[in-house]
Amino acid sequence: MHPLALAVGKADEADRHLAALLDKGGIPAPVLDYCYNMLMSAAPRAIIFTNGDNDTYGTLALQTARGLRPDVLVLNLSLLSQPEVRETMHARLEDGDPLTARRRAELWDEFRRNYARDREMYSDKYLEAVAARAAAGELERPVYLALTVHHRSIDALPHPRRLEGMLWRVLPGEGEAGERPMVAAPTWSLFRDTFRLESATDLSLNWSTHRSIAQIMANYPAVLVRTADAAAKADDPETARAALRRALAIASFHEREGTVAAILEYWQDLDPDDPEL
Repeated sequence: MHPLALAVGKADEADRHLAALLDKGGIPAPVLDYCYNMLMSAAPRAIIFTNGDNDTYGTLALQTARGLRPDVLVLNLSLLSQPEVRETMHARLEDGDPLTARRRAELWDEFRRNYARDREMYSDKYLEAVAARAAAGELERPVYLALTVHHRSIDALPHPRRLEGMLWRVLPGEGEAGERPMVAAPTWSLFRDTFRLESATDLSLNWSTHRSIAQIMANYPAVLVRTADAAAKADDPETARAALRRALAIASFHEREGTVAAILEYWQDLDPDDPEL
């Protein structure tokens, strides 16, 4: 109902649908907590590009119904590609839109002219334009991409990026495209002190019927292993071990045998004499 309400220009009604969904328990706890963790990963006044249902509606519901991180602007790439919904979203942003109406119109015309040739979606063009402004230092808002955004869209950005919490951040300044070294301490601090992770291993949820939710839970071990690697390179073995321990717990719960084996192999190489192994 949320996209439909946006499509007919009823943004306030869309908010009410999200609030009702949240109040009635219609958003599973692992999804809601994942969205909470995304919001808490972002710097003040950030822009977060999301991709699908699981990374978007819980995030918007926490903002509109619970007042969490209203400073963060959440833009769903799938909805941006739908003209009717997109216009409602832009109208609501008013002066807060990272692109001018003229620039958006240029991108839309370019998309319509060239889609048959290059198959590039309007949402990708919008993302690229916003990321370019962030990299050039033209935006006061930091720009992030959810981990659920397709890797093709992330890799196509000609700007450096860095993993921060559960988000990719587009880095300002010149530099080649690609990933920059992670700083372990801020992300580990989020995992240790801020993130809601209990629901990622919730025994009361029938995970076999929620495969898409189980899939996004795999992002936790992936980020934790990267955090451990960054901590090890910074000569912080205690943080590295703690991050690997947490990654193993989540990966084991979800029976991701390949991930578990890879974590143990990495740990063995990192600290072969660790008695915990």
